[in-house]
Amino acid sequence: MTVQNVACGDNRYTNSTAPTVNQAQSGQLHSLNTLSAHMEFTLPAAPGGESLVSAELQIRTTTGTTAGTLAVHNISLTGLFDPATITWNNKPANMALLATLSEATVDTPYSILLDRNTISPLAGTTIGIAIDTTGTDNLTFWSGTFSTVAFRPQLVLTYATSTIVSIMDFSSDPAVVDTLTTDIPTVTATAQSTSTIVGAAAIIPWTDSKFTFRSGIPVVGAVFPDTLLGNYTTRYPNSWGSPPNVCHTISITGTTVEFQFKMAAAAPSPTIWIHVDGKKTTAKPVQAGFTSGSRFVYKLVFATSATRIISVDASYLPLQGVYTNTADTVVNAAPAAEPVIIVQRD
Repeated sequence: MTVQNVACGDNRYTNSTAPTVNQAQSGQLHSLNTLSAHMEFTLPAAPGGESLVSAELQIRTTTGTTAGTLAVHNISLTGLFDPATITWNNKPANMALLATLSEATVDTPYSILLDRNTISPLAGTTIGIAIDTTGTDNLTFWSGTFSTVAFRPQLVLTYATSTIVSIMDFSSDPAVVDTLTTDIPTVTATAQSTSTIVGAAAIIPWTDSKFTFRSGIPVVGAVFPDTLLGNYTTRYPNSWGSPPNVCHTISITGTTVEFQFKMAAAAPSPTIWIHVDGKKTTAKPVQAGFTSGSRFVYKLVFATSATRIISVDASYLPLQGVYTNTADTVVNAAPAAEPVIIVQRD
């Protein structure tokens, strides 16, 4: 691996309120809707046999009370400029967006990851980088001539002998390779008008299952006794933040199992995904479509009696609830927890 630290060369800022004036060399550079910062960097040649794996621009905001910013500031590749003649009117045009910076605070160093695919082919040349914004919140950082060398802008280029084996693309659904083809249960889902649990040989609290939050907001301090159901239950802590996706898993021996959920929202329309022994019963989660009722019952009936690990992944589901078993099914000890890889996309 090779790391190249590239010092800032020529640098100036321009001012639209004096569009034909060449600003004098300063220890500070500025970005505002009326100000733009310009820097040049002479990139070394790429080391033999290695590829650029990261390119970072390092800057440090000044100690001025207005040096920080909430605005979004664009960091762009530009052409070169003459520091003795550059003005707002003749500054080089932005050619490619490399990164953005926002919510910067005063007297703070920042390492900003740049688009390496744009930087990589420019090894061995001198490039221009501009920082500007359409916002009205100023960003001020130390320039390439500031007295403290460590605070001056620099590029950090990292090269390595790396090979991209594959790219994870979530633009389409993954191929279905682990869906049940046999031992598929019959599933019925109903909404009940009462929250009273009925027709169950036993009631098992959530805490007796392997219970995992898959994604979404963390549930902290939100376990409380449910007086109607008589056991401890869990629910997401804020009223209308995105509820977490959850999974609860049990081991059963028999043919029938019911999962009963108490109402916690007016029209939750949850999605539910059943897994049997680690395999999906459907290729995708199924929207239960409950829009009313106080209790939801999800019932699975298998053709033959056997010992199975049943998992229920659910999103936007009221988490006040229990799972129950009918008389012909025995609930075994909850299976041991296991590592889970979570991939979440918008």
